[in-house]
Amino acid sequence: MDVVGALAEILKADTSVVCDAVFAGSIPREFEPTMSRKIVVLRRAGGGLLGRGFQQFGDVRVDVDCFGTNDKEASDLWDAVHATLKQLRRTVQDGVLIHWCECSANAVGTVDPTTTWPICLGSFQVLAAEVSAA
Repeated sequence: MDVVGALAEILKADTSVVCDAVFAGSIPREFEPTMSRKIVVLRRAGGGLLGRGFQQFGDVRVDVDCFGTNDKEASDLWDAVHATLKQLRRTVQDGVLIHWCECSANAVGTVDPTTTWPICLGSFQVLAAEVSAA
């Protein structure tokens, strides 16, 4: 199940998350040279503490990187993403049943070492079904 992709679609559809792009996985190379915008990137970051054994659900950690043209813009974008994701309760997106989404590491602001862009990053724990809900 593509939990990260489902979360990206939820953020894209939320009008309170105002940004130029939301990506699951990484920023496409063809997009990088145009960076001076607000971008959200979600990446799988491990997990697996819940749903061991025969259950058809489990948790994954998702890292959320919020880029901005300056520190405040990146921080404001994180705040909007955080507000949206922490409210998720039992929803289906693109065949993925998400039971809940909880912040597991609140944001820290820094500069991305590779791109040198301002970034605010944190992590969420997501409990989701491991079988299609469609």
